[in-house]
Amino acid sequence: MNRIAVVLLALTAGTSQGALIDRGGGLIYDDVLNITWLQDANYAKTSGYNTDGWMTWGEAISWVANLEYYDSVRGVTYDDWRLPKINLSSGVGFNYPIYTYDGSSLQCWNFSAPGTVHEGSTLSELAHLFYNDLNNIAFFNFDGSNNPNWLWNVFNNGPFINLQYHYYTIDKSYHNNIP
Repeated sequence: MNRIAVVLLALTAGTSQGALIDRGGGLIYDDVLNITWLQDANYAKTSGYNTDGWMTWGEAISWVANLEYYDSVRGVTYDDWRLPKINLSSGVGFNYPIYTYDGSSLQCWNFSAPGTVHEGSTLSELAHLFYNDLNNIAFFNFDGSNNPNWLWNVFNNGPFINLQYHYYTIDKSYHNNIP
């Protein structure tokens, strides 16, 4: 069974003073994407919902639809969570199941990364967070060779806790052919 970790974000807004703003209460606001991320990148595990935080896409959709998160700073419970999105309306290809390494499509390594044709793009919320806000690097270089420095990502978590160095799921409800 294909299992993937889950990163969640809310549709709530905050003040814009930097790329990632710690709002307290376990919430991180991204002023470029205008979204709020959970600070705990493996909240499914931390919350006790799942023993390791890994879920199938269907399990992740069900969990996020029913998630209620209490913000202890503002005394508010948020229940408007969703998975990170990819915007396909731009004309940038998804190229599933073919992966690219040069950041030229949304189904690839290095999309939105510095030095690529889509440098800084917000079409993939998760890619923008990973490559631009956290300044992380892909497992593969642009030419497809292994990047020996990719383990940097394990330690470069920014304001997040429990960030995993492997797969996360996205809202892929727009495309029925993605496993």
